[in-house]
Amino acid sequence: MDNNRCILCRRCVRACGEMVGNFTLSVAERGAASIIVADTDVPLGESTCIKCGTCVQVCPTGALIDRVSAYQGHDESLEEIKSVCAGCSVGCSIKIMVRNNRIVRIEGDWEGAVNHGLLCEHGRYDPVTESRKRITAPQMRKNGKLEIVSWDEAMSAVASQLMENKNEIAAIASTRLSVETLTAFKELFAEKFQSKHVTSVEEGVPTEVVTRFAQTHEGFEGKLDVLRNADTVMCIGANIHHSHMVAGFMFKRNLSKGTRLITIDPESSELDYMANISLKTQPGSDLALIRGLQAVIVQEGLGRTPLSLPDAGQLIEKAVSATGVSLEELKQTAELLARSISPVILFGKGITAQRDESLIEELHRLAVLVGAVDSERHGLLSIKGESNSLAATLLGMDTTFELNGQKVVYAAVGDDYVSRSLTERASKASYLVVQASYESKLTEQAHVILPVTIWAEQEGHHINLDGRIQTTHKAITAPEHVRENITVLNEIALRTNMTLKSDWQKSHSGAQIKRDIELKGKESIL
Repeated sequence: MDNNRCILCRRCVRACGEMVGNFTLSVAERGAASIIVADTDVPLGESTCIKCGTCVQVCPTGALIDRVSAYQGHDESLEEIKSVCAGCSVGCSIKIMVRNNRIVRIEGDWEGAVNHGLLCEHGRYDPVTESRKRITAPQMRKNGKLEIVSWDEAMSAVASQLMENKNEIAAIASTRLSVETLTAFKELFAEKFQSKHVTSVEEGVPTEVVTRFAQTHEGFEGKLDVLRNADTVMCIGANIHHSHMVAGFMFKRNLSKGTRLITIDPESSELDYMANISLKTQPGSDLALIRGLQAVIVQEGLGRTPLSLPDAGQLIEKAVSATGVSLEELKQTAELLARSISPVILFGKGITAQRDESLIEELHRLAVLVGAVDSERHGLLSIKGESNSLAATLLGMDTTFELNGQKVVYAAVGDDYVSRSLTERASKASYLVVQASYESKLTEQAHVILPVTIWAEQEGHHINLDGRIQTTHKAITAPEHVRENITVLNEIALRTNMTLKSDWQKSHSGAQIKRDIELKGKESIL
C-alpha cells in the first residue's frame, strides 16, 4: 500500500466490504488528513486481510499493488486470455494476463457468471507464485535411479507393462484434469484394460454420497446464487474461509445488512467471530445434532412442512448428550433457522467424508422442514472438492484407493499436489507410472515419469459444484518435451492397439455425465 498514490476514491474500501465482506480497509482521520488504513491502522500483513486481491484489481492509481506482478509491463503489452480457475470447484471466471509466454498476473472476470469478478488468494496468486520444480522430460528408473529418456522409450515401457499386467492395473487420476482427460482415462483403464480399480485422488470424499443421494432426489441441491439472497446461512462441516472462499464472499458481504450466520464444526474457523451462533460439536455427532434440530422445530411448531416425530424429546436429549452443545444453544439454532424467510444450508467434507447417506437424507429433511428446499427454491448446497470433483464422481471414479493385488499403478496427477497417504499406498505397487507436471514424493517413487501440461497450457471443460460445464482456454505454451494429458492417454491406447473416442460428449461416459446433470436440474453452459 502506497498512500502517496492514493486519491481517496474509496473503491478499495467498498470492494473489501461490499464485495468480499471482509471489511479490512477503511478511512482514518478526516479532511486533508484522511488516509486508507487496514483495521486499526496496522500493516496489511498483520491485519485481517485475506489476500484475495480484489482491492488491488479495483485500485485505479496503483496505490495498492501486488509485489508478484508489479512493474512487469503496461497492460497494452500484455495478452489477455479469458479462462476458468482450476483451483476449486466454484469455477471462477478469470483473465490470464500473459507476456513472453509467462503468466504475469491473474484477474477476476467481471462478466463471470459464477464469481462476477471476485477471486480468492488461491485463484489469483498461487498459480503465479508456483515454486515446485517442473518436470520437462520423460524419466525411467534404471539401476535404481531415474534417468531422462526419450518419449518413445518411456511410452514403449509403459505400454509393455500395461499389456503384460492387463488384469492387474489400478488407475488413479487428479480431479483437476479436464472432463475430456478424465473421460479418456476412465475409458482407457476401465473399459479397454478392464481394470476394476479406477478412481480419483479425492476418492469421492466430497461428492460420492451426495451424488448417490441425488439419484433418488432430483434437483435437491441449489446453485451458488442462493447464497446471495439468503437471510440465514447454516454452514456445517465446511471451512470455506480456507477453501471455496468465493462462495463465502457471497454471504459474508451481507452479514452487515442483517444476514444471520450459523457455523457448526468441531474445529475453530475464522468465520466463528462473524457468526450469530457458533456450535462446537463433538466429532461424528452431526447426525444426532441434525435430528435434534428437527425435533426442536417440530416440538415448537415452527416447521414449514409437517413432520411426525413421536420421540422428539428423546432426540433432543440425545443431541445434547452426543454433541456437547447445551439445550439452549440447540433451541436458539433451531429457532433462528426455522424463523428465516430464505435460509440456506451449506455443507462440506465434514459431512460428506462420513459417507453416510442417512446423514444427507436427514440434512435434506431439515432443509425441507425450515423451508430451505421447496418447489420454488433449493437452499441446500454442498461444497465439492477440486475443479472437476463432480465430473469424476459422475464418471464413477469415487472409490477408495487401496491396492488389492494390483501390480501396476498408473497415476495421472497432472499439476495437482499429491498427499502423503496416496504416495504411501501407490508406492506399494511393483510398477508405478506417474503422469505429472511437477516433482513430488510420488514421482520419486515412480518407475516411469511422463511430463504433462499444467492447467494454463491446455484447453478443456470443467464442471463446477453446481453443475455448470465451463470451458478453459490455453494461455501459455508448454515446454518443448511436455505433452498434454489427453495426448499421452491416446498414445498409450494407440500403442496397445486400442482406440479412444475423440469427442467426450459422444462417448458413453460423457453422455452419462450430461444426463446426470440434467436429471439433477443443473444448468449446463457449453
